[in-house]
Amino acid sequence: MSSVRKLCGLKSSRAQKILVLNKKGGAGKSTLAISLSSVLSRHCRTELLDLDKQRTSHYWSHNNDRVKGHHFNFDRGQLFSLAVKVDTECEVIVIDTPSNFSAVELERYIALADRIVIPVQPTPVDIHAMLNFTQQLINTTAGKHRRIPVAIVATRNEKGPQGIELLKRVLGHLRFPLLGSMSNSPVYPQAFEEGCNFMDIDPSIDAQLWSRACNWLKLPRYPEPQTERQKRPSILPDAFKLAIEHPNQL
Repeated sequence: MSSVRKLCGLKSSRAQKILVLNKKGGAGKSTLAISLSSVLSRHCRTELLDLDKQRTSHYWSHNNDRVKGHHFNFDRGQLFSLAVKVDTECEVIVIDTPSNFSAVELERYIALADRIVIPVQPTPVDIHAMLNFTQQLINTTAGKHRRIPVAIVATRNEKGPQGIELLKRVLGHLRFPLLGSMSNSPVYPQAFEEGCNFMDIDPSIDAQLWSRACNWLKLPRYPEPQTERQKRPSILPDAFKLAIEHPNQL
């Protein structure tokens, strides 16, 4: 006989809530949210909340048996506290957010968070946009009162060490730490397509980044690499194509 899950509202949950946030599109928010959820689910009861209309993170969690997924649209007029229910025993909730949100929406997102992770491509254009966004973040009402810890993760780095050095120089003027760089490895999109955790494919990918992330989040250490990959059925290509082109139909 299966046990019944006890649920509670998101805001009343004791789980640590990690907000993946960047106003600029194409920063890699969903990839980071999915990958971070994969890492944390190894040792913590982890759930993933997708606030983006594209439902990329929700699609992955729907096909993953380790991370429970949720989706919510603020613009549908639903009462958030009633619409989103999580397991009372959940320890970590990763929250994926959309791009190009309003100041009001930003306040709503920050009100949910215990910690914020900002993904940014280490290019001059993206770094400049990130600086403008972090200034907006600091000046929010919730940001001023709650002083939520914020960290940066470099994503989609095509400039190699040069890009990271540029990002480090800029962050030297901010109080936000750089947790590391997320590579362009094909393992990440493969894990999304198969609905599995990327560590089941290659546990050595960006291990230093994930170890630092766990330390910064004050969560269990990044697990040692496993020698065997856990077998999982692949999602049919047609279903994968549908998820990308028509996410609202899932």
